[in-house]
Amino acid sequence: MGSESVTDFQALSTFSQLFIMKTNSSKRSRLVSLAAAFVLILFALVLGTQTAEASYMKNVPQTLTQPDGTTLKCFATGDEYYHWLHDANNFTIVQDTVTGFYMYATKSAGKLVPTSLIAGKSNPAKAKLQAGINVAPEEVISLTKTMFSVPSFKGSSSVNTTGTINNIVIFVRFSDQAEYTDQLSKYEQAFNATGAPSMMQYFEEVSGSQVTINSTLYPKTTGKTVVSYQDAKTRQYYCEYNATTNPIGFQNDNDRATREMNLLKSAVESVKSQLEATGLDFDTDKNGQVDNVCFVLQGATDGWADLLWPHQWALYAFNVKVGQARVWNYNLQISSVFGLNVLVHEMSHSLGFPDLYHYTNNTVNPVGPWDAMSSTTNPPQHQTVYTKEKYGHWTNAMAEITAAGTYSLKPLANDPFAAFKIASPNSTSEYFVVEYRKATGTYESQLLGSGLVIYRVNPSLNGNSYGPDEVYIFRPNGTTAVDGDLAKAFLSADANRTTFGANATNACFLSDGSNGGVQITNIGTAGETISFTVSFGNNPMPVMAIAPATRTMSSAASSTTFNVSNEGAGNMYWTASITSGSEWAHLIEGTNGTNDGNITVEVDANNGSARTATIEVKSTAGDTKIISLTQDITNGITTVDTESNMNVYPNPSVRNFTVQLNGFNGIEKKLEIINMMSQVVSTQTLTQATTTIDCSDLAKGMYIFRITGENNGVSYNRVVKE
Repeated sequence: MGSESVTDFQALSTFSQLFIMKTNSSKRSRLVSLAAAFVLILFALVLGTQTAEASYMKNVPQTLTQPDGTTLKCFATGDEYYHWLHDANNFTIVQDTVTGFYMYATKSAGKLVPTSLIAGKSNPAKAKLQAGINVAPEEVISLTKTMFSVPSFKGSSSVNTTGTINNIVIFVRFSDQAEYTDQLSKYEQAFNATGAPSMMQYFEEVSGSQVTINSTLYPKTTGKTVVSYQDAKTRQYYCEYNATTNPIGFQNDNDRATREMNLLKSAVESVKSQLEATGLDFDTDKNGQVDNVCFVLQGATDGWADLLWPHQWALYAFNVKVGQARVWNYNLQISSVFGLNVLVHEMSHSLGFPDLYHYTNNTVNPVGPWDAMSSTTNPPQHQTVYTKEKYGHWTNAMAEITAAGTYSLKPLANDPFAAFKIASPNSTSEYFVVEYRKATGTYESQLLGSGLVIYRVNPSLNGNSYGPDEVYIFRPNGTTAVDGDLAKAFLSADANRTTFGANATNACFLSDGSNGGVQITNIGTAGETISFTVSFGNNPMPVMAIAPATRTMSSAASSTTFNVSNEGAGNMYWTASITSGSEWAHLIEGTNGTNDGNITVEVDANNGSARTATIEVKSTAGDTKIISLTQDITNGITTVDTESNMNVYPNPSVRNFTVQLNGFNGIEKKLEIINMMSQVVSTQTLTQATTTIDCSDLAKGMYIFRITGENNGVSYNRVVKE
């Protein structure tokens, strides 16, 4: 998958790592209203078990033209399979297939549909539209796994990862575009520079000089600016069909695939004689395939068309040859978002490295900015030593710590394979790796800090696409369910984070949340080396308790409180959210806390049938607790607080009711009398076991007596005033 960055452009945001959608037109209709075309058009090239690799970018500027000729400036985010338009405030934009206008979107029956608000002219916030709406990831993942169940490009390579690789670069423009004005030196430097950051220099450093990737640029020219192959078709020919705005666009996935394959075939054939005249060996590993081809298409990414977005794939449709070698692996780049981070990420895919981010937008980011196959910085950072060993095949000598003691490491910027493996005493399938990441040098300079970085590995997996994760970076307050602070994953005395596995804040855990059994303490300063002490044994863990776990409330608008406590060791950070019933139950206090605290929920009046809300509480101990809150008008007594059980007599009554509190403990209670409109018509304080209530001024009808006692426990009784 794709290149991701922590910058605004060519970037992967750590909160919104998105998923790939691959589907054909008939399946797409299940997700998109017939009245609207998704701005997120879906790319699907179907060939047996081959799967394209994508480039994920965030906030890529777009300039679009509305049918009335006005200009819309907005942004695109995503990869070539799934990307969408939005404004600067993240309000989603879709194109109306009837009018061709780009409109702000809303959701109807789970689908994105255009509103009547024209993007760029109307105020979506004032209209109370919801920012950031999108398709449910479960729907997309279901289609992805159904159509491409064996994505052979993930974690595999048809190119040797050592020795010399001759990479072909071909520039392309469309029939309605003028020649490039870019300086050739811009691309020559990005691919081949030796005294500045480049793709060649990057792979030489991270591989320990075991691979050299030489790139040659075509068509050849003696000038200083780029010369390109000009296709016979316009740019719009490679965008999706729209009856109003693009009647020449592709209309289904097969059509889209055919157009891309023909474009690339023609581009290769246009420079074939030049390639063969060089005498270069483009099949250095002698597998019958050209090592790699990079196509650079002129222009900007499209906000809705899948083709015009960086990705890696195979030229499967035609047997195009250079000499005796078939063109197969290729990277497609777009000139407006061309960058070293994208080049490195896509070339890493050609070498067999998989993505280490999630395709779905879930709550846990497994790796973030600590590996070039997740959130790629610019210049790109190193891959982790584990992936260099498994996918790069650049080392097989990672040292293992098997005994308690004090150890030290050099930073990856100085030694690309400096790391220790530590087996978990509690697992036969997972282990831990310790590296020293220092924000220094050409390719590690953009790291968020310097210190020891520790991660968990499950070597039976290939990448982190859908989870469970092959690689997970530990971070403060992170659990299997809580993301924690990934930006502070580096540990050092300078950062005042010197322990791992010895407390709940930096817990050591396996993928199922159980104890990892390793402790690292006395982590030193981030100097030329960093030292640390390893010991074995289960670290103390907090234990979360919730009281009560269930509660029943009357139909009246009111509030109630639940108690969170830590009954174990260490500190426990927790978060709370309403996962169902949020339209009538509202979390007004206790969205998060440390150790002991309260969660207060306010409910609206209920004029209908019984309903239940659920509150999910997650902790850094790996615990997840579910609170069930039911709201109903009940017959007779429903007891939550056993000290507040009551009898009411006579019932019915024309004037007075006697309230008898069973087991009264001397602590005063609050009595509320509620009519059938859920209105509190009287409130009194009960200070003794038996109290007479004068209801002579109440109208005839049915009422609820609600008594609130200790810990907000409640009891109800229905009475009839005659």
